[in-house]
Amino acid sequence: QARKQIALICSDLTHSFGHELALGCEAAASKLGYDLLLCSSRFDVIAEKQHLMRFRDSDIAGILLVPTMPPVNQELVKRLVNDLDHQVPLVCLDYGFPDLELPLVGIDNFQAAHDAVSYLIEMGHRRVAFIVNHINRIESVHTINMRYQGYRQALKDYGISFNSDWLQEAAADPVSPVGDQADTTRYGYEPMHKLLTLREPPTGVFLLWDELAQGAIAAIHNVGMKVPDDISIIGFNDDPIARMLSVPLTTIRQPGVDIGKQGIELLARIIENQPIEQQQVMLPTRLVSRRSCSVARKSECTVISK
Repeated sequence: QARKQIALICSDLTHSFGHELALGCEAAASKLGYDLLLCSSRFDVIAEKQHLMRFRDSDIAGILLVPTMPPVNQELVKRLVNDLDHQVPLVCLDYGFPDLELPLVGIDNFQAAHDAVSYLIEMGHRRVAFIVNHINRIESVHTINMRYQGYRQALKDYGISFNSDWLQEAAADPVSPVGDQADTTRYGYEPMHKLLTLREPPTGVFLLWDELAQGAIAAIHNVGMKVPDDISIIGFNDDPIARMLSVPLTTIRQPGVDIGKQGIELLARIIENQPIEQQQVMLPTRLVSRRSCSVARKSECTVISK
């Protein structure tokens, strides 16, 4: 008897979170007797649509989807899961579609970001910056938007006015075949350097991903400053690199492998017509304290608003 196949369509496999999702999915699929097909949409809604349409016309048992830019492709997904003639079971990972009540396994990105920024503020940091990969993805990518909203809400909750100069972008991805963009020592360097040139630079920095940390730390050291003595940094994901940096990185641990595993288990129950206890499964994150954060100097504990 042929093994059944499940497809994972992931918006991004260049970062460690995508790797962890895939590892978790593969382990759970193998255990449950399914083969896993792995596809990347590379933040391209057209590529995502093509993958979905191809699997609609195949004998795929089910789909795990990390959506690229909801609500784009929402109607296609709706047709897939509601087509009585050829229904395809589907579970979203990380985040879902705003108008579809689909099964979902993920985390609370808003709360996780709020926890990270609050941690810096409670250490006395009042000028807290946020480095993202692309500013234009704040509106189009739900995960990034939720972390940005969590960052803004934490500032607001502590009475700190947002300064637009505190938001900087790397405007590149850490894995690239083109030139020095493939060098992670440069990824995060430029936005950190821009923050350091401000009249009153931030004393705390929240990173969208841990992979931004190596370049950010290099930029700080290159101007004769130190982490965390002069600037504290907190990341997100708890990648292996977080423990190997010159200054081990305090970060938010996201359970990527567990999200993948539980996504497969939930999808398998749907495929096999078993009862589902929860449609929406939110897994906990955890702040991992290392050496990249410290209490702000008293002279820096002032509110600067633009």
